[in-house]
Amino acid sequence: MIGEGVTSLSLAGTIELECGIPAKVLCATECPEGILRECDRMTPDEDDIIPELEGAAFVIADPLYKPIVPESAKFISLPSEAFSGRIYRNEIPDLVEDINQLLIKII
Repeated sequence: MIGEGVTSLSLAGTIELECGIPAKVLCATECPEGILRECDRMTPDEDDIIPELEGAAFVIADPLYKPIVPESAKFISLPSEAFSGRIYRNEIPDLVEDINQLLIKII
């Protein structure tokens, strides 16, 4: 999962709880100190993200990250105005209402 800390950690926790799949967060923005888990990483630059994606079964991220995702990983688009601005605004899901639709893409 590539994104901002709070939302990404919440989603990673939901994936682990609901799907039984471990989820690692790559925090691409500033993040409150102490909220990342041991498996998570601060990755402010693309060069920090690329090696972390090796071996990933799936990657959930803003569509602008798709070019750096390995072809072997399933890419799940999760647009964020913080990353792609208004380009994908109409595709940003309401994660409270639409979480099941996202989880179905994972399993």
